[in-house]
Amino acid sequence: MNEPYHFLLVDDNPDDRELAIRALRREFPNLRATEVIDQAGLDRALAAGGLDLVITDYRLHWTNGLIVLRAVKAHWPRCPVVMFTATGNEEIAVAAMKEDLADYVLKSPQHYARLAVAVRGALERVQERKARQEAEARYQTLAEISPVGIFRTDAEGVTTYVNPRWCEIAGLPASEALGDGWLCAVHPDDRERIAGGWDGAVHEQHLSTAGYRFLRPDGTIAWVMGQAVPETNEAGRIVGYVGTITDITERQRMEAALQELNTTLEVRVQQRTFDLQILYELSQQLGYVLNYGELLRLMLEHLHRAVPYDVAAGLLMTGERGELLIQPTRLLAPAVQRVLEERLVSTFNRMSGQSVSLEQLNPRFMAATAFDEEAPPVGHLGSDFQVALLAGEDRATVGLVYVGAEPEQAFTEDHVRLLYTVANQAAASIERLRALLAAEQQRLASLVENLPEGVMHLNDQHRILLVNPAARDYLTVLAPAYPAPPLRDLGGWPIATLLAPPPPGMLHHEIAVGSPRQRVFEVAARRMIAETEARGWVVVIREVTAEREMQQQVQQQDRLAAVGQLAAGIAHDFNNILTGMIGLAQLWQMDPQIPARAKEDLGLIAQEGLRAAHLIRQMLDFSRRSAPATTPLDLASLVNEMVEFLERVIPEHVRVDLEIQPGDYMVNADPGGIQQAVTNLAVNARDAMPAGGELRLHLSELTLSLATRPPVPEMSPGQWVVLAVADTGTGVPPEVLPHLFEPFFTTKAPGAGTGLGLAQVFGIVKQHGGHIAVETEVGRGTTFRIYLPHHAGQEPRAPKMDAILLPQGQGETILLAEDQETVRQMGQRLLEALGYRVLVATNGREALDLYRSAERVDLVLTDLVMPEMGGLELIRQLREIAPDLRILVTTGYEVAEDLAELSSAGVHSVVPKPFAIDSLARAVRRALDAD
Repeated sequence: MNEPYHFLLVDDNPDDRELAIRALRREFPNLRATEVIDQAGLDRALAAGGLDLVITDYRLHWTNGLIVLRAVKAHWPRCPVVMFTATGNEEIAVAAMKEDLADYVLKSPQHYARLAVAVRGALERVQERKARQEAEARYQTLAEISPVGIFRTDAEGVTTYVNPRWCEIAGLPASEALGDGWLCAVHPDDRERIAGGWDGAVHEQHLSTAGYRFLRPDGTIAWVMGQAVPETNEAGRIVGYVGTITDITERQRMEAALQELNTTLEVRVQQRTFDLQILYELSQQLGYVLNYGELLRLMLEHLHRAVPYDVAAGLLMTGERGELLIQPTRLLAPAVQRVLEERLVSTFNRMSGQSVSLEQLNPRFMAATAFDEEAPPVGHLGSDFQVALLAGEDRATVGLVYVGAEPEQAFTEDHVRLLYTVANQAAASIERLRALLAAEQQRLASLVENLPEGVMHLNDQHRILLVNPAARDYLTVLAPAYPAPPLRDLGGWPIATLLAPPPPGMLHHEIAVGSPRQRVFEVAARRMIAETEARGWVVVIREVTAEREMQQQVQQQDRLAAVGQLAAGIAHDFNNILTGMIGLAQLWQMDPQIPARAKEDLGLIAQEGLRAAHLIRQMLDFSRRSAPATTPLDLASLVNEMVEFLERVIPEHVRVDLEIQPGDYMVNADPGGIQQAVTNLAVNARDAMPAGGELRLHLSELTLSLATRPPVPEMSPGQWVVLAVADTGTGVPPEVLPHLFEPFFTTKAPGAGTGLGLAQVFGIVKQHGGHIAVETEVGRGTTFRIYLPHHAGQEPRAPKMDAILLPQGQGETILLAEDQETVRQMGQRLLEALGYRVLVATNGREALDLYRSAERVDLVLTDLVMPEMGGLELIRQLREIAPDLRILVTTGYEVAEDLAELSSAGVHSVVPKPFAIDSLARAVRRALDAD
C-alpha cells in the first residue's frame, strides 16, 4: 500500500514507537507518523485532524488506551483505532471493541508483523464501509424519486422496504405494506396466485415475473407488471430480493380496446395484424419509458418495422431545450442532412407558432437497427410526411414525427394512418411523462419549502435563483444586505470560500455570528450538474447552535466525571493516612502518662485530621463516591430554615430573599447534603458581592414531557423540583465558566478557598439523581438552578440518635485484616486498649488462614481493598465456613455500589475511614451484642 497515509502513534515508550514505525513502513513505505507522548500532544494531534488511523498503547503514564480511544472517536468518529499493547487483558479488549476499536494486537516480537496486517485490515474496512454507505445512499435517493415502484425483501421474501411510487400505485401506506402486508392490496382474485408464485420463486431462488391487479381503497384497479431478482452478498448467498412494479393500467385499457376491435372488425384487423402488433409492442415499451430521448428512439424503431422510410426523425420541445433524434437506415448525403434539419425546424416552428433554433434541439443521429453501411447514401428525399405531437388540454404542438424516403409516393394511407397512431401513442406517453415530472417537481418543491435546513440555488454569478423559508430567515442574520444581488458573503465569510471544499477532515464550513450568545451555522455547497453541464450551486445552511451548546455541556460532564474518578482515588489513599493519624493521636490522648500540654497538641492533631477528613468528604461528594443518607424531605421547609441561618451568617449589606411558588416540593434527599450544597452556593454568592447586593432563593416546579426540550440535556421527562440560588454580583467570565465545577479550580486569592465548594455542590446534586445549570453575565450576576426529581412517597421520618458512651470489650477475640501497616497497628492498639484480644492479618488470604487455625474468633474486622485477596472475597469464603460469623467492614472508599452485596453477605455495618475511637468502639460493640 503506497498511499501517503498519516498515522498517529500514542506510546510513551520510544523503543516501542521506533519498532512499531519500522514494522509499519514495510507495508506502508509512504507512511507519515506523528508520535504522541503526552496529553498535550494528543490534544494537538486530534485538533489538527487529517488522520487516517490511530495506534495506541493501553498503559500510558498519563492515561490509558480506552480514554485515548474515546477521545479519538469524540473528535473523529470514523477514524479507526488499533490498540498495540503488552497488556493482554481480555476484559480490556472486549470493552475497547464495544467502543469501536478496530483491532487489538499484543506487543511482542512475534506480533510486530501482525501490527501491519491489523492496520491494513482496519484501513480496508474503513474504505469498504465508506463505499457501502455511498452506494446505499445513491440507491436510496434513486428509489425515493423513481417513477417506478420499487420494493426490497429479506432472504425469506418478507418485504422490508417500498418506495413512494409503489405506495402510490398500490394505494397502500408503506407502514402497512411491510412484511406480508402488501398482499392486502392485491386484488382478491389474484391474491392466491401471486402469493403462491412468490413463495415458489423465493423457495427456488430464481427470477420472479408476474402481472396482477391492485384493488385500491377508493375502489379503482391498477394493473401492474412486477419483477424481482435475487440480491446476493460477496459469498454468492442470497440475502434478499429487489423488485419493481410498473403501472400498466393504461396499457391494459388499450389491450382491452384492441381486443374489442379484434372481435368486431376481425377481417380488417387481420389485414393489419402486423401494424397492430407493432402498436401493441410499442405501447408496452412506452409504459416503461422514463425520459423523452428513449421515447423518441422507441417510436422511430417501431415505425421502421412497418414504414419503408430511408430516414425518420422525432422532434420534441418541452422547455427551453429540446430533443431532435434523426434515424437513417443508410448514410445521408451532406446536402440531404442539411435540408432535413432545416425542414424539421421550420415545420415545427410553423406548426407550434414558436421560433426554435437548431442549437436548442441538440441534434443526435442514431442508426436504425437494420442500418446498411454498404448501401449508397440517400441523395434526395422524393417523399416525406410529418405528424404533429399534440399534448395538454389545449392540444398544443410539442413536437413532430417525420419519415422520408428517396422514392416518390413511398408512403400509403395505411402508413400515414399508422404514423398518426404512433404519434398519438407517443403524445399520450409525453403527457404521462410531463405529469410525472411535474408531480416530481411539485413534490421536490414542497420538500425544499418545508425543510428545516436552509436551501439556496445560486447561479455562477452568485445570484440567488431559489431560496426556501428557512434560508430566508438565516440570511437576515448571515447576510444583512440580502436580497441585494449578488450574494457576496455569509457571516463575514466570502461566498467563494464557502463554495470551495471545506478544510481536510471537515464535512462543512462552520460560521459563528452574534454576541453575547453566538449562533452557529454549518454551510455545505454542491455543484449542480445537468446533462454534463454545470448549472450553478446548491447551498445548504443548517443552524447547529443548540447542538454545539449540548456538545459543550456533555464534554464538560465527561471532563468532570474523569476528574471525579481521580479525586475518589486520591481520597481513598488520604483516608488511610488520616485513619492512622487520627487514631494514633486519640490513642495517645488516652494514655494517663501523657502530659496535659501534649494531650492538647494531640487533640489539635486529631482536630486537623478531622478537618482533612471533611476535605476528603468534599472530594467524595464531588466524585459521587459518598453514600448520602436519603429520606423523604420537604425542600420548602428545609429552605425556610436555611434562610434563617443564612440571614445570621451573611453580612448585613447582602439582602437575603426567598420566594416559594405554590406546589409540592417533596424530594428524596439527604438533608445534610442539601444544606451543604445551599450553604456552598450562598457563600460563593456572598464572595461575588463584596460591595453588597441581593441573594435570592427561589423554589418552583417543572414538568418535562417527551416533546419538551430539557434545560439540561440529560434530564428525563417527569416532575422536577427547581431550587434557584441567584446573586447580583460580579458574574462569571466566559473563560472560567467551563471549569466552574472542577475541584481545586478557584479564582480566589491563595489561601482564600480550596476550590472544592462548587465541586462538592455538583457531586451532591448528582448523588441525588439531579442536575445543575448556571446562567451568568459579567457584571449582572449569576443564577444556579438545582433540578431534583420530585418524590411522591411517604412523609419524612425523624432520624434515630446513636448513643455517645464508649463501650469496652469483654475479652472477645477480633480478627483484624488490614494491608496498611499504620492503620493496622493503630487498630490493634485501639482494640486491645478497649479490652479485646486481637489477631492481625495483612491481606484476605492471611486472614482466612488465621481464622482456620484460631481456637475462636468472635468478630472479623476487614478492609475491602487488599492485595492477594480483597475483603469481599474473604467475606464470601468465611461465610462458607461460618455462616453466623459477625463481620464488620472498614474502608477508605465509599461503598454505595457494594452495600447491597455486603448486606446480603451478612456484614453488620461499614465503618468509613478515617474513624474516631468512639465510632469504631460503638460499631464493634453493636456487632458483638447483635442478636
